[in-house]
Amino acid sequence: MKDEGKARTAWLLIAVALLTTAGGCASNKGTAPFMKTINSIEPGTPMDRVRKKLGEPDEKRGGAGPVRPLPPVGSPEGVLVTVPEGVRYRQWIYRRGDSRYHVFFTPTPEKPGTWEVLAVRSAPASKP
Repeated sequence: MKDEGKARTAWLLIAVALLTTAGGCASNKGTAPFMKTINSIEPGTPMDRVRKKLGEPDEKRGGAGPVRPLPPVGSPEGVLVTVPEGVRYRQWIYRRGDSRYHVFFTPTPEKPGTWEVLAVRSAPASKP
């Protein structure tokens, strides 16, 4: 009888553990195809191609270099330190699961009026 009770308790603990970890996996449901696509975007990719591949971003930001105050170390915006003075940039942010994906654009020098990818970065959702 005691062994039967211990076995039942063990199975309950296993079931609870599986259910709690399954919930964490569900929060990232559907992000695998997005991650594959965003990982294929390289510096120099035109903005229109990014829009076709990823769709409209969840948030858009913009500005001009240099970025002041300096972004926190390790933040996606750290890439903006490389933008020369007076050069405009655009930042598109995509929210997927527990992550934020940042796509940074600068004007294409050879093609006025067009933009291309400077860099792609990701960060946990807890960071801006």
